[in-house]
Amino acid sequence: MILLKMHFLAEVNLLRRIIFCSVLGLFFLNSSFVLAGVAKAVESRYNQLKTWQAQFEQRTFVEMVKQEMIKSGQIQVLRPNRLKVSYQSVPQKTYLSDGKNVYVFKQDDDVAYVFGQAKKIISPEALSFLGGLQNLSDHFEIFEDLKQPEGSYQIKDKNLKILTLLPKSKDASLLRITLGVDAKEHLVREAVLFTASGNVSYYRFSDTKIDTPLSDSLFTVPKGKKLRKMK
Repeated sequence: MILLKMHFLAEVNLLRRIIFCSVLGLFFLNSSFVLAGVAKAVESRYNQLKTWQAQFEQRTFVEMVKQEMIKSGQIQVLRPNRLKVSYQSVPQKTYLSDGKNVYVFKQDDDVAYVFGQAKKIISPEALSFLGGLQNLSDHFEIFEDLKQPEGSYQIKDKNLKILTLLPKSKDASLLRITLGVDAKEHLVREAVLFTASGNVSYYRFSDTKIDTPLSDSLFTVPKGKKLRKMK
């Protein structure tokens, strides 16, 4: 059971990273700071949004094993605190937050693992994203057009506006977040996350849909799955 818990906790870290980059792209300009130019335009568009969904491609370099992991899937967000990440690649796992608990389950499995309250699994920064990022400026400094770190994990589309988030806390699990923003449509198209553990994750978002109605049932565990609480 201990090994099983460790395994799933490691995978829940993937949920953290997706929350950081995708929900960040939806909500970060609702916080107390205001940036000029593209950032201000993004704020104007996103301020009243209720839902957001997109397809994503994820490429992560895992420092511990020196290997790259490639996945794809869909993310769906319903404000203020519901999120669903469905991986399309095998083994087709889903990470779901209903605002209270975090659940992890496979499409073809009859068990859903419950990790208790989201605040016990997800960092305070991520929870602030889910809640509308009212206090994002407490955690990050925001810069425009900083030079990207060298390497293959960069915003690839040269037409995107670069926004860089640097954590204020010396103990933060993230060292840096780089966002690539479409200056015309004011949407986050790409993101790169650098963690203190040495992992680097790149995300590309496509088929973005805004304020398309999302049913509450999307953010509940499918019927027929047995809930197994992880302590």
